[in-house]
Amino acid sequence: PTRRSSDLIIKLLDSKDDYVIDKQGEKCLSSYILMEYAPNGNFSDFIKFHSNIINDTVIRTYFHQLIDALSYMHSQGAYHLDLKPENLLMGENYQLKLADFDGSYLKSEGGGLICLGTMFYRAPELIAKKVWNLAALDIYSAGIILFVLKTGRYPFREEAEPGHFSDLEAFHDSPNDFWKTQCKLLKKPADFFDEDFKDLFQAMTTIDPLYRVGIEGIKRFNWFKKETLTQDQLATVIKNIALLRN
Repeated sequence: PTRRSSDLIIKLLDSKDDYVIDKQGEKCLSSYILMEYAPNGNFSDFIKFHSNIINDTVIRTYFHQLIDALSYMHSQGAYHLDLKPENLLMGENYQLKLADFDGSYLKSEGGGLICLGTMFYRAPELIAKKVWNLAALDIYSAGIILFVLKTGRYPFREEAEPGHFSDLEAFHDSPNDFWKTQCKLLKKPADFFDEDFKDLFQAMTTIDPLYRVGIEGIKRFNWFKKETLTQDQLATVIKNIALLRN
């Protein structure tokens, strides 16, 4: 069957705020949230063990799923605001499941932002608390996730002093130096990052959110339009990778 974009969002099965539990003979009020089970872990562990052996086709397939999940969320007036590998789970058949919406923003509910994201994944304007484009926050974080999937490491440091992003600024001032340095750090050949990957990553991490690429723009980049796997093919590849590790 055709995958629906909503299938890439972890499902809320049940929740209750005032649930009575028995704690050592004493009645207490508690709350719970019952979520869809994702049996195959999260992307943080996946990257930790497999980033050095997964290829661009696998990365691109999962990146497509992430972008589809964001596209669906944004179309519903919802913004995640804390994207990171720990919040990307692997469901049945190793399909991506976007999870953990504690800090998310819903236009229908209004109010202020309650989430400041996670270090190394959050956009500079979120740190500076000068946010006006919520979708751009998720795009930036997705760009960092893309880089981490490819390399297993963060592309930029985050300075303790608010408003200073020397690594990010240096990248956009001199991208060629950045890519050369990354290849040296990773001990990879100069062509490890192809030009199409570089173009997409740069567009997703533009400092000014006014010029940061949007979801439909991402889909027009050459790297995005290259080969992907079907879900069954992807599951077979991931299972084989797991066997190699074991």
